[in-house]
Amino acid sequence: GFGPVVGLPDGLTFQTGITVGDSWWVNGRNRNLSAFYAVEGEATATKLPDPPPAIAQILAGLGKPKQTAQFVAPPAMATRATTVDSVGAAGASDIARISSIVARYRSGMNALVERVGLPHDLPPAVEARLSGRGASGPLKPALVQAFASRGFDCRGQSGVFILRRRTAANHVIDVALDVGTWSRSVTFMFHVRGPGFTATLVPPVSVREDARQYPIGNTANWEQIVANIAAIVDELERTFVAEIEAAVDPAPAWFDPGR
Repeated sequence: GFGPVVGLPDGLTFQTGITVGDSWWVNGRNRNLSAFYAVEGEATATKLPDPPPAIAQILAGLGKPKQTAQFVAPPAMATRATTVDSVGAAGASDIARISSIVARYRSGMNALVERVGLPHDLPPAVEARLSGRGASGPLKPALVQAFASRGFDCRGQSGVFILRRRTAANHVIDVALDVGTWSRSVTFMFHVRGPGFTATLVPPVSVREDARQYPIGNTANWEQIVANIAAIVDELERTFVAEIEAAVDPAPAWFDPGR
């Protein structure tokens, strides 16, 4: 092991060191090897310091990581000159403000989607599902075409696409689209991530019905779904993201929550 237990957002804790995981999920068997270590960062730094040489040598032996993520310890875990405030982590009052904003947007989500004036009135779910029988083809091109100009990159995982961009305040916006974990349907999740918090909304993709898990259907239907999602994202960036960023301090330039 590397040393102490480090606290993470939402009450999670990890023992610094190396963990081997082996489990089953709907997409098959998941095996992973994770290394977790702690360093002291500064809010003005553009990157975090390297791990101590002894730990760096161990990590080098594990090979190139598939993905990385960074967390900020809560106040009880802050040490010496590096405090939670100095690295821009959300404190209790920040979390309360964020929770209030999220609750307000969740309760008013259907009204927000109606106000947007979506570009497409999608067909009922049953009709969309029938149009998708036997349909195939890549889903990513439509996402790239709609979101690249908005500053988002697009990465695919097993049954999921993550569209991501970074704000001027170094917070991370994720548009997460589950397109096949359970069935050929889309679930749209919108996240604003910062040190110590994630603000999440799950908007519908249509005003016709509570379309939070909506059939992808054929290619034409998918392109219309993507256009609706893009319109909702534009509105959430203008309103929800602006309110979240007004409630908390900017994040350090090195902040990266991983994918």
